[in-house]
Amino acid sequence: MAESKPTSPNQVSVALDETLDLEGIDKILEEEDPEFAKALGDISKDKSLSIVEISLTDQESALAEEKERWANSQGIRKLIYKLFPLAPRFSLLFKKLKFRLFALARSLFIRLKNFGYFLATEGKKKALEKVKAGGKAAKDSIGSGVKSFSRFSLKLKFFLLAIIMFAGGAGFILFKALTGHLVPEPKDLFLVSIEEVADKVETFDPSKFEDVEPFYDNLRAAANLILLPKMVVNLKPTPGVHPNPMAAFEFFVEGMAPEVIVTIKMNESFLRDFIQRILETYTFPELDGDEGKRALCERIRSELNRQIEGAAVKRVYIKTAVLKP
Repeated sequence: MAESKPTSPNQVSVALDETLDLEGIDKILEEEDPEFAKALGDISKDKSLSIVEISLTDQESALAEEKERWANSQGIRKLIYKLFPLAPRFSLLFKKLKFRLFALARSLFIRLKNFGYFLATEGKKKALEKVKAGGKAAKDSIGSGVKSFSRFSLKLKFFLLAIIMFAGGAGFILFKALTGHLVPEPKDLFLVSIEEVADKVETFDPSKFEDVEPFYDNLRAAANLILLPKMVVNLKPTPGVHPNPMAAFEFFVEGMAPEVIVTIKMNESFLRDFIQRILETYTFPELDGDEGKRALCERIRSELNRQIEGAAVKRVYIKTAVLKP
């Protein structure tokens, strides 16, 4: 057996045809470098040393791959990642949602396809069998019910019929109440639209006609109205009932032509004083009702026609009326 001799103190003679095991290596280290061998022994005695295993979930791994993909991308995608670091999270969320929707659509398509195939083959036959079985069961049930009903006494039969009629009537009344036909809906005191009482409603399309004119803003159909400001007067007292009645009125005066309105405006002070003298001749009971107010408007119209040339006052309307007994 040939041996190699050490050429220096730090070299170890080893047999060429021998294989050293771990114990042999430790023994050689102890002989050549005791301090190093001691340090290795201390390390092996320290039980607190361990290799930490970092485990990532599938979601974390997918997010890490998506971030790496965005970070290594080029162009606008990389710029978006720098400005908005949460972009990979939203991108991964969108991909998952897209995958789930695609899987759901594919699953529904497969189910519908299988259901259609089932209906075309065995489903039709089974459906007919179930319908026949259901009809037979209903017929048997009705027959057994009729037989049981025929065995009841006459009083019990009338009692059951009365219960059935009462239940049907209660259901009918409840249905009418829920649909609003039992109690009529409250109607407005005034008619807001003629469409509510019209027999027929037609839509007018101005584009189909060439010669048209406005209905509301038509000068030929415009009302020549003027508002006389509020007038406060003392009414004629009623002995023992209304010792000091008062009234406040505002009137609209409609003329036959615009010239009448101009004349009334020019003589407004005189006409207001004239109307106030008329109001002072009335008592509180005479103006308290609708007929009295209509008579007052008719009288003012007649008196104004006597004062204005051409008898051009068409109507007099009351805008505001406040009475104090």
